Amino acid sequence: MKYIKTSKQALEIFRANEECNSTEYNIRLLTRALNLEPLNLEARFERGFYSYVQNNYKLAIADLNICSHNKFNAGFCNLCLALIYYTKREYQLAVKHFKQAGNPILFQEDFNKYGECLFEIGEYREASFYLRKYIKLFPEKHYPYYILAHSQYFMNEYMQSLQNINRAIEIDARAAHFYLDLKMEIRYALEN
Repeated sequence: MKYIKTSKQALEIFRANEECNSTEYNIRLLTRALNLEPLNLEARFERGFYSYVQNNYKLAIADLNICSHNKFNAGFCNLCLALIYYTKREYQLAVKHFKQAGNPILFQEDFNKYGECLFEIGEYREASFYLRKYIKLFPEKHYPYYILAHSQYFMNEYMQSLQNINRAIEIDARAAHFYLDLKMEIRYALEN
């Protein structure tokens, strides 16, 4: 890497060989670019994204936060940050970054994760909204029905909750034993 004398040169090598290079080598190239020019947001964004892909969350969080604060691909940076915090089960931070990601179309495939984060912090109505949107797009997944049923249970929407827990079980009967406790609680609530 010593032969690379400028940040621009490091980025040119990165772009020319990005798909051929290993992810680790790409990160080294981008780190070299940043060592030569610490304020290079393009290099910082690319390194943040590659670090995210490599599950190097500490570096990804640092780089993506800098890019987001400087309005460089902020929507995508915030989406990556939201997914990192979701993975780390830091739901409050995940929700913050999902909201900062801006256009929800950017993360339609992750509405279930956003809904789950909202559920985990007690935002049941908003969780239900995003889980329903996800289910419309991907009706064959059982877990979003379970989280939706759970949200509805906490909002005293027992009939809808029962319908959704039954749908989750219908989609994947192998997972039914995970859902039976909630189903029993819903039935008890309906009877009382």
